[in-house]
Amino acid sequence: MTTMFKVIAAGAILAAGLSTAAFAQGPGGSGVGHHGLRGGFPPIPDLTADQKQQIANLKATAMQQAAPLREQMVALHKAIRALWTADTLDRQAIAAKQTEMDGLHAKVKAIWTDFFFQLHDVLTPAQRAWLAEHGPGKGGRHGGAGFGPGFGMGPDHD
Repeated sequence: MTTMFKVIAAGAILAAGLSTAAFAQGPGGSGVGHHGLRGGFPPIPDLTADQKQQIANLKATAMQQAAPLREQMVALHKAIRALWTADTLDRQAIAAKQTEMDGLHAKVKAIWTDFFFQLHDVLTPAQRAWLAEHGPGKGGRHGGAGFGPGFGMGPDHD
């Protein structure tokens, strides 16, 4: 394997790992606080204290559900990296690990999709409209491919 190929493969692995880590953290980054859901998108306006608490509870539940999956993804990422950096590449083993990673991503996606369904019930119609315009999937930390409409939940996605 050429040195250039190793550099390209290592870069691809690093990029996949970083995007996995960001994705696995889920929306909201550092918490709810007085800013609503912080991190990947601007704070939801006019949240009541009760809404903030409900959202914090929903987020904590989602984070707890996703935590073991994040751990599995980290371990799997290490295994994939080891396969890619081996002297002899094992195409079938790499493909199997990538398929396994896809399955973990799907499980994490389902957790956060459920979070947003529950979030919908907490917000007022005006807050929902604001979130649809400014929230996840609109280019924040996740580059437009995050959650909400950009996460396969809007009319522009199948």
